[in-house]
Amino acid sequence: MDRLKEIKTSSEEYKPYILLCDDSPQAIQNVIAEYTEKLGCDVLISPGYRITSILPTVYEVQGPLPTLFLGVADPMRLGIMKSLEKPGGTFSGVCMAEPDAEQHAEQLRVLHPYVKKICIPYDPASLGGLVKKRADLLVSALRAVGFEVNVYEVRTLQDALKVVSTHMNQCHAVLLVEGCAVAVIAERAIAYLCGMAGRLLLSSSGRMGIVSGASFSYGGASNILLPEVIGMVRRFWRDRKPVGMQPVITVSNSRRLFVNRFRLPWLPRQIMQKIKNHTEINVVFQWARCPVNRERDDDG
Repeated sequence: MDRLKEIKTSSEEYKPYILLCDDSPQAIQNVIAEYTEKLGCDVLISPGYRITSILPTVYEVQGPLPTLFLGVADPMRLGIMKSLEKPGGTFSGVCMAEPDAEQHAEQLRVLHPYVKKICIPYDPASLGGLVKKRADLLVSALRAVGFEVNVYEVRTLQDALKVVSTHMNQCHAVLLVEGCAVAVIAERAIAYLCGMAGRLLLSSSGRMGIVSGASFSYGGASNILLPEVIGMVRRFWRDRKPVGMQPVITVSNSRRLFVNRFRLPWLPRQIMQKIKNHTEINVVFQWARCPVNRERDDDG
């Protein structure tokens, strides 16, 4: 919103709005219908796979709205466009190239041998099965650099918390796979469980994983996608170039490892030195909110 508000020229001025709703087709349909009627929205920016995957169903009922997605890994899998170069129709957007499993494993190797055993709970159906492929590649890469990895399929938040709680004593770290829908929902609670047990949470949500309470988080910063999607908005409005005529932009798969110094348990000095010296690791200092809220009762 801030980036769009900053654009004020003789021919351009943008008024962005955030549409808040529950994660269901009916709720999304209702909020889009309400705001387009009230505000006359010209283009919708859809963040992530889940909401973007619901929009075609919504548009069948209320009619299409030019839509730019943000951070969808494989838009062709959704069947919302004819090609990445010439999407046609309603959708285009910006996505990040597939993560590099070997790069991820190599970055995490700085923790070895303090961390030897990793637990991975993941939903194999996420992103239409793409998360299972990512998990398989990541497991192979982690084992190749010396980690012992145990993988558990989960379908719900409750499944994920049960797996983590049950296997916490048999691992040194819990790793969440990039794009896993269950991991996104459960991340803050898993971070709390790991913190209470003195284990490391290895997120795959970039800087947002750190905000959720992870000790380590692999990924790209979301702000590298913003200039591209804003450029597409400007071409749509200023240059009158329809969304369907704009090719999908794929941003480099370069990802870093973010380390939250405030969330680390004791680590050997040599490991801390390796973290400090690693060129693909960013050390940050981030206080994370506890996911458990305790309120006083009437008796204080």
